[in-house]
Amino acid sequence: MDALFRTNRKRASVLAGKPGSGKSTLAWQLAIALVKGEPFLGRDCKRCEVLYWQSEETENEINQILRELGYDRERDEVLHIAHGSDWGDTVEKQCQALAAFLAANPNVQFVILETLDDFLKLSDVKENTAARISFETFEKEVMGKFAQQASFLFLHQMKKEVTEDSGDGLLGASGIRAKLDVQIYIKDGGDNDPRRVIHTRRRRSGVAISPTYLEFDEKTHRSTLGQLVADERTRNVTNTADRILCDVITFFTNNPNSHEAECLYVVHGDNTIKRRIIKKLRHDGTLVTSGKGAKGSPFGLSLRSAIPVENQIESKVAA
Repeated sequence: MDALFRTNRKRASVLAGKPGSGKSTLAWQLAIALVKGEPFLGRDCKRCEVLYWQSEETENEINQILRELGYDRERDEVLHIAHGSDWGDTVEKQCQALAAFLAANPNVQFVILETLDDFLKLSDVKENTAARISFETFEKEVMGKFAQQASFLFLHQMKKEVTEDSGDGLLGASGIRAKLDVQIYIKDGGDNDPRRVIHTRRRRSGVAISPTYLEFDEKTHRSTLGQLVADERTRNVTNTADRILCDVITFFTNNPNSHEAECLYVVHGDNTIKRRIIKKLRHDGTLVTSGKGAKGSPFGLSLRSAIPVENQIESKVAA
């Protein structure tokens, strides 16, 4: 996959997210993109055979997934599917079975393993010693022998609690993170936002994906990269400021000779933004000081267009 996954890497990669975040959905999409040689998340994919090792879906569920994604056994490259229970009950047996499979199928150039703790047989993924020993077995039996032939992608769980750094959110982070090449993180878009956010990290070279919203097409059952999270936040701030500007002007239109504090109380939104807008309106002359500063006519702010010139007081607000 262009500028993301490569062969001849001594480390496996990971696709991580909380339960229900869409890891499996995205992994199946990647598998189909590879066997078809189609782009995935805007990046070109080299057409190749793929092995998908999994322990969750039934045969009927897998067949439905393949139908929805348009897998064609006659035209596409071979998508090999293995079930976890068929390959042994220890990490040594799993790795030996995978090595034997790759030796017998030299055209397989991408391997997806769902999930990391299922394949490496980690009884306690948080226990660093167990994680280290299992990874050493995987590196010895698989990566050391087949890194030139194939790229390897584990699916893995994220911690339930939110962490500032996504890498720290990996279950067993300290024992696992150092063993990984590409790290792909998928998470919820936020409160009341059904979208998913994806971003990647690489240990060295390559083009990372900045935090970006995933757009899912119900008809094709495929995801594409949408808007950058940073761009949407910028747009939302701009939209918020525009809305507050309109509300501030409306307030002073309906309430001439009012104090700034009254506007801050009535108009909804961030007070910092409101103060900045009022300051700008005073500086450009849209808002002027009005009133006589006497009982019954206190100083206030009004729209310049709403009061006679003789009753306007020059504003000395700095830019």
